Amino acid sequence: MAAIKALPKADDTGVEPGGFVRPRPTATVTEDALPPDVYAVLDQLIDAADAAIEAGDDDTARSAIDSVATVTENKVPAGPQQAHLEHCCGTVTELLADDETGNDVIAREYLRAMDERLTAEDG
Repeated sequence: MAAIKALPKADDTGVEPGGFVRPRPTATVTEDALPPDVYAVLDQLIDAADAAIEAGDDDTARSAIDSVATVTENKVPAGPQQAHLEHCCGTVTELLADDETGNDVIAREYLRAMDERLTAEDG
């Protein structure tokens, strides 16, 4: 068996001998990451809305979603994260206002998607 050769070292620009460019690691936090306190509040409110919908308490769910919308408007910087949260809040509110069968399932799925997209800054 032949000896394993070490990869050549890259220069400061990331270019290795032979022209191979080694990718540089990027930050794992997105540009629309939220401050930790804002993230925590939104996460708790979304969880509260989800639990209220599951329990059949649409009034509490609406109140929690209204709070999510207020925090989003006042504390989330303009950009994709804010637009996504605003859209989801509006959709969940509309779903809760309509008593059609299955809307609770759809509203909870929107809440799940909102929660998954939240990212916090490393602090």
